[in-house]
Formats: sequence, structure tokens, C-alpha cells
Amino acid sequence: MFLAKSFIAVCTTLCGYGLLQSGMVKFNVDPTLPCIFIFFFAYLVAAKFISIFDVSANTILQCYLYDKDMAEHHGLDLKHVPPTLLKFLELHS
Repeated sequence: MFLAKSFIAVCTTLCGYGLLQSGMVKFNVDPTLPCIFIFFFAYLVAAKFISIFDVSANTILQCYLYDKDMAEHHGLDLKHVPPTLLKFLELHS
């Protein structure tokens, strides 16, 4: 998750630096301070989005494990698991 957040922040900072150097900004400013602000703001936004992704991935995995446990104890089929997830987990188990 740290790599994803850092990658997003660095790419956004590079885009901001490119915009500052291309002349889209009318002011002649040293790009260091704006790039630092861009990096920290992009990192904060990326952290929020990545944390939502992390929680959703953990929730899907927890629901799968609960369904699998209930199916094993009661002798039922795994009926709530999407076929793509089942194929992925069988391939990597």
C-alpha cells in the first residue's frame, strides 16, 4: 500500500512539475515549494483512496472465508463466491 501511495504522489508531482516548467503558469516561480505541496496533497488523497481499496479487499476475503467455513461445517456448496474469485483462489492455493 505504501508503494501505491508513493507512486501516485510521485507521478502527480512530476505532472505538476511539468506543468510549471511548460509555461502554463504565467508566474516565474521556483517549482520546489509548489512541488512539495503537490506531493503531500497527492499523498494524502492517495492514502484515502488506497485505504478504501484495502478495506474492500479485506472485506471480500473475510466474506469468502466465512462462507467457506459455514459450507464446510454444514456440508453445503460455496454459493456466494464469484466464479472468478474461486478460480483465482484454487489456482493459488
